[in-house]
Amino acid sequence: MELFSSTFDTFFFDFLKMIEKSVKLLLYSYARSSCSWRVRSALHYKQLPFETRSVFIYGGEQHGPEYRRLNPGRMVPALVVIEANNNSSSKTLFESLAIIDYLEQRFPNPKNQSPLVPSGSDSPTSLSQRASVLAVAQAIVSGIQPLQNMAVMQFAADFALKESSSSASTSKSDQAQLALAWSRHWITTKFARLETILEPLSTTGKYCVGDRLTLADLCLVPQVYNALHYGVDVEGQFPLINKLYNRLLAEEECIRLGRPEAQPDWDPQRERAVSGF
Repeated sequence: MELFSSTFDTFFFDFLKMIEKSVKLLLYSYARSSCSWRVRSALHYKQLPFETRSVFIYGGEQHGPEYRRLNPGRMVPALVVIEANNNSSSKTLFESLAIIDYLEQRFPNPKNQSPLVPSGSDSPTSLSQRASVLAVAQAIVSGIQPLQNMAVMQFAADFALKESSSSASTSKSDQAQLALAWSRHWITTKFARLETILEPLSTTGKYCVGDRLTLADLCLVPQVYNALHYGVDVEGQFPLINKLYNRLLAEEECIRLGRPEAQPDWDPQRERAVSGF
């Protein structure tokens, strides 16, 4: 077994070197973007080298002409894949789950690490587990995160002010509080449902689904981080979600390396000066 292990390690590190020579990965992201965090975690999980290009979304850089040409969707993240010895041969991927699926299909996992999305080909049980992983991921990515997206929060606050007779005297701080109230309401509502969904799936209490790290975990942690930032009482209201969050953030290196504070563009003061929260 030791001989096999040594052979595999040699093969894998040779493979990583081959990747570095054959492809260059540029990740356009923002430190506290939960969508970007998912992709950063997947890249670290697969031990893929990449360069970060910061897009300050609170300052509207995603709407600038240069980034719009790169990603017409005007959102982060975007992953530029530049093929070997041909800088003109590149492709830009966008939407976090699509990027992670590309990474899953193109690059194998390191030793002793399972796919982030189970293949489902082994048995009806593994097929069911695959469906559960995708369901939890989508419940977060489609059902929660968009409702607390910065642009949605700001629009909701502005709309509330327009409907209010006191809008003329409302301060930026008042606007921020309205945006936060909107966000807390929807995260709390959706987390109550997610807690119930996870109870039968998190069989070990260590991961969202089953006994290993999956895409669902990569989606959960950034969303809980945002919930805490917006003042949601996760510990008091959602014990399972809180337990999973704390364990994953403490013990899963790929998630920890992807956290906002570890990014080169982490600047909460600058962010707060623009957004108010």
